[in-house]
Amino acid sequence: VGLRKVIHDLKTPLISMGASAKLLMRRNNHEESLDFLKSIYENSLRLTRWLEEILLFSDSPFKGMISEMEEVEIQTLVRRTVDLLRAAGREKRIEIEFRSDSNLPTVLVNERWMQRALENLLSNALKYTPEGGRVEVGVSLSADGESIEIAVKDNGIGIFAEDLPKIFEPFQRGLNASGEKGIGLGLSLVKEVVDLHAGKIDVQ
Repeated sequence: VGLRKVIHDLKTPLISMGASAKLLMRRNNHEESLDFLKSIYENSLRLTRWLEEILLFSDSPFKGMISEMEEVEIQTLVRRTVDLLRAAGREKRIEIEFRSDSNLPTVLVNERWMQRALENLLSNALKYTPEGGRVEVGVSLSADGESIEIAVKDNGIGIFAEDLPKIFEPFQRGLNASGEKGIGLGLSLVKEVVDLHAGKIDVQ
């Protein structure tokens, strides 16, 4: 309870700070001032997201997930997530290619949490792929026809071999990820969601 209260108390001024910076950006035409305001706004959003991720890992965040499962067309969910992040890709001139097998069966998932996991995977791919890079997202039926596979591939900085065994652990970041902001919760959330769907996640 203490952690949740601290996080909520921190989020309130951060959200207020971001809203004020955004309002001033609309009223200010001075280039240097706009740069400072943009930095304040973007960092307030980043800190708010970090606090939300920490909150997700406290107090049984996935309680009730199983009871909220529903049949979903997974290729539609993945395509929608890709479309949500295309703007972020355009900012870095990163091409996002989406492909999917046809006539895939529906899947029993918690749609909200599965989309959150997909957003984390795609955001990671975009974050660690340089400008002008490429991200490929595919949805297909497994070779044995027993499951559906979602694959995210990029030509970014990659992951060192020694980091692979711990990449899905909370607060773990790759040795070559120090140039990017983050606290190492994104992929651990992805694995938590996949595990609760009785699925499997792998990285190469």
